[in-house]
Amino acid sequence: MEVFCADAILYIFCSHITMHFQLLAYEVKQIADTSSNTSERADFKTRFKELITTHLRVVFLVNELELVYCKSTLMNFMVSSALICLTGFNVTALEDVAFVITFIGFLFITLLQVFFLCFFGEMVMNASEDICDSMYNSKWYTIDAKSAKMLLMVQIRSQRPSKLTAYGFADVNLRGFMKILSTSWSYFALLHSVYTRDAEN
Repeated sequence: MEVFCADAILYIFCSHITMHFQLLAYEVKQIADTSSNTSERADFKTRFKELITTHLRVVFLVNELELVYCKSTLMNFMVSSALICLTGFNVTALEDVAFVITFIGFLFITLLQVFFLCFFGEMVMNASEDICDSMYNSKWYTIDAKSAKMLLMVQIRSQRPSKLTAYGFADVNLRGFMKILSTSWSYFALLHSVYTRDAEN
């Protein structure tokens, strides 16, 4: 229960950050809908500064979340890989149906926990990447050259997505989830082959 509460807080934070990135992407896409007169150009610069400030704040939130959760996420990834491997092995090795059902339930819960962790990490990363796409899809060609250069600088920064990591060893996204499954399968195959060979001898 305690683990679920800690994970639930992370899910809430990720959802909140994703929402802010999506709102920011919408605002960025609409910001260049201005004409070339002086008053609207001044309004553009004011709104653009506000958007940059908001973007920096949201990136800061992602970095703070990364700082809080990176070590526990790495431990979670390592333990989950071992648990998935060993639980899968028990499911295939045991003959008692009651034990097998218990281990299948435990395996499902473990997979679900890691999947949700990676899914919400993927949400944050994709939402931060959408800022770059929104800049490109805005009407940047209707604004003056100086303002377009400002948009370009922010676009270049947003090409490097904000993301959560397992203490820098792996990204917390669906690709990371597939990597965990791949690692667990490799250890499971090795363990199963050793067990089968010993059983035959």
